[in-house]
Amino acid sequence: MAGNKSIYAERIIARARELAASDAFAPARGSRQSGVAAEQAKEEIRRAGRSTRKLVAIFGAASAVVALFSLLLPYYGVDAMGVGGTICSPGEVWDCYVLWFQLNVAPLFDATLRNQATDMVAAFRETHEAGLYSLITTRAAVTLITAGCGVVLALSGLLFQTAFRNPLAAPATLGVSDGVTLGCVIYTMMGYTAVTDAPEFYLMLVYGLGAAAVVVVMGLGRLISGGARYNVLDMLLVGTVICQLVGGVNSFVQNFVMSETQWYSFFDVTQAGDALTSPIVCRVVVGVFVITFVPALLLRWRLNVTAFDDEDGKMMGVRAGLLRAGALVLGSIMQLAAIASIGQVAMLSLAVPFLVRYMLPADFRYQFTGNCLVGSFVLLACMCLQHFAVMGAVSMPVGTIVSLFIVPLFVWMIAFGKGRW
Repeated sequence: MAGNKSIYAERIIARARELAASDAFAPARGSRQSGVAAEQAKEEIRRAGRSTRKLVAIFGAASAVVALFSLLLPYYGVDAMGVGGTICSPGEVWDCYVLWFQLNVAPLFDATLRNQATDMVAAFRETHEAGLYSLITTRAAVTLITAGCGVVLALSGLLFQTAFRNPLAAPATLGVSDGVTLGCVIYTMMGYTAVTDAPEFYLMLVYGLGAAAVVVVMGLGRLISGGARYNVLDMLLVGTVICQLVGGVNSFVQNFVMSETQWYSFFDVTQAGDALTSPIVCRVVVGVFVITFVPALLLRWRLNVTAFDDEDGKMMGVRAGLLRAGALVLGSIMQLAAIASIGQVAMLSLAVPFLVRYMLPADFRYQFTGNCLVGSFVLLACMCLQHFAVMGAVSMPVGTIVSLFIVPLFVWMIAFGKGRW
């Protein structure tokens, strides 16, 4: 009897081993594996959050320091080497900001201060140089708008790279920069020597021709691809051809048509050195920032879908093609506003998104935050360096400083970290 029990026990054990080796318990094993995968996914999310918070802390502090340095810089204009401009002490700069607060903010809390505005201005002028208040407040506006332009430049590159799913895509590849340059050529040939001569006409030319270049590239790209909306290769090839054609026209006019005086005026206009001193240019930049940044901020959760095909997007319940079109339009407008206001700084829109992808996960939400901070920091830092980069009696353009700072970093990222993309 005992022998039979042992035989039955051995058979039960053998059968249990067969069942364990079979697929009978696969669902249970699968659930355990899915549980492990879920924990791994949660850990990845936590790690991404920590990386984002660290980047926000580092570049947020760096941007604040650079902005404070720019606001309290003890000189204005091309006077780092004593060439022109107005030199003043940090204390005088601080007095200007105090006066601005007393004139614009304090009356909101105490209405009686409005009647004292004339006396406060008169007392300030008795102890400070004439025109100092206007210079310092203008510099503050330039600093804030420069930070905003750095944000939209970086976001424009991020939107294009996300929409095209290509790390080398940028608004400049669709002809935005060349369209703006063509507008500057026409503006100069009509006899204007600075942006402030006719800022409304300047804005109409550069915005109109920059937008026209993008529309032509997108239309021809769709036509060549046989009706497909956004074929990456076709659109980038068409963009390259249009850029070469427009660039050739610009070069011909600069070298064979412009006089020496017109060429110097063209150089000043393309660098947009005085653009931000025009109130209408500042208002347009602020308006563009609002109408482009807010939609991008609201859509940052959905823009991840543009990394998938349109069919995959439909399965997720999102129209990826419509999002991609919106991203291209927003990115083009962002870069138009920045180049028309700051100068030829399009390289920033290509390199900053590339850099942020090395530091943060590919999730668009994290990329959005990182590009805002890094873009504003880089452009503000380059603007501050401009005051020290004086060649003769001319300050080096911000676009040149951006290229000198960004290009070596960009080459290093491509050479040593391309596996991260």
